[in-house]
Amino acid sequence: MLPNNNLVLNAVPATTNVNSVAQWSDKIIRASFMVFSTNAGDTGNIQLQTSNDFPVGLPANQFQPSHWTNLGSPVVIVGGGTAMVTYQELCYEYLRIVFTSTNGAATGFITVRMKSDGL
Repeated sequence: MLPNNNLVLNAVPATTNVNSVAQWSDKIIRASFMVFSTNAGDTGNIQLQTSNDFPVGLPANQFQPSHWTNLGSPVVIVGGGTAMVTYQELCYEYLRIVFTSTNGAATGFITVRMKSDGL
């Protein structure tokens, strides 16, 4: 097994809507995502999205897909805590996290880490 631990979103203001950079998941078998919120007023939704776009014109780990679909339901983030988005037995070319803020007055930050095991 090849373990990996990536910072997918790093201290993103909780008032913004943001898509993470695509994570090439060619050899990933399973992955989990931990979401951290720094302020009790931070609220929003975290959605895991997948893509099977074929990388064209760039190395696969630099390609940014244009076709995405939601995997599962969004996880509601209630500020000042953590939440886990977990999926196993992945078989997608790319993964990304989408954060959608539901509080325009939030003052904290959202961070997401991806832990994966692969070949």
